[in-house]
Amino acid sequence: MNQNPNNTTLPDELGERISAYLDGELSPQEAADIEQRLANDPAARRFADELAGLSQLCHTAPAPVFTRDLASSVVAEALRRRAGGRQAGGRQATGEGEPVELADRLEPEGYFGLPVGKGARQWGWAVVAAAAVVMISFYGRPEPAKGPAQVAQVAQQQRAVINSQQLASYLNAMQQSSPGMQLVNYRPTPEAYQQLRQRLAFQPTKSAQLPGALMAVSEPAESTDAQDQLVYLEGEQSELDRLLGELGDEEGSLVKVAPDRTSTATPTTTPAPTPSVRAVPLRVTLTPEQIAQLLQQQKQQHAATPGAAPRRFVVLRIQLKVAPQ
Repeated sequence: MNQNPNNTTLPDELGERISAYLDGELSPQEAADIEQRLANDPAARRFADELAGLSQLCHTAPAPVFTRDLASSVVAEALRRRAGGRQAGGRQATGEGEPVELADRLEPEGYFGLPVGKGARQWGWAVVAAAAVVMISFYGRPEPAKGPAQVAQVAQQQRAVINSQQLASYLNAMQQSSPGMQLVNYRPTPEAYQQLRQRLAFQPTKSAQLPGALMAVSEPAESTDAQDQLVYLEGEQSELDRLLGELGDEEGSLVKVAPDRTSTATPTTTPAPTPSVRAVPLRVTLTPEQIAQLLQQQKQQHAATPGAAPRRFVVLRIQLKVAPQ
């Protein structure tokens, strides 16, 4: 007698035989018997279709990337679904009427600790759990957490990128508030940067007469070997022009970004000592409020002294070239 089409419960042995049939492990006579059963039993046919779809997915899907260990959680979910008949809250009355903790009833069963049987739905979920365990074993568990040194290195790189982006926005605000500011981008190698430091007379901020915009938002830099830093250059305009003309990168040119946003390439010339040019390392610490304050100050100064020539000064942005790893 055929089963009710709405009944999805399959005997344990039938489920195992259907799985073996799909894997080609049955004899011709056994395979014919299963095919006859699938033709007459809708529940068995649905189970076989679901199992075949799972098998195809496991074979055709690309290698997964796991962000956490799924093996234990998948198995736990399979065990939880096996306990579907238990009462909500994690307890079930035993034959003696005593409550039993759900965790006490979910002990692993079988080689993988997977509950099989109890109907097609529970059996199919056990197959899903087994497939997940096998896939995780094949592709490997998630990569272990990096050591403290690696974590610190990644965090430092992220901070450098963020700081560089913030610095660019700060410089843009400073240029808008100080039209006389000339920003020069310089990308030297560490060796070229050390040569530049030997040619310049570095001095603390207190002994330098910084323009108002720099005084408001800058302070001495903590480190002189940062990959992205600012240096205020102080000296006669002719001396500054000669120094900037002598600086060159590997391509033999220095790109100058003037207040009018135009760019020019200056050929490299023979370096010469420039002791009269002083350098003040800066660290910009602008906030959105300070940016707005700078722009407001510029508007007020322009309104108070229309047509006045702004003070010209040079800020050198040094971005060290990182040696390839």
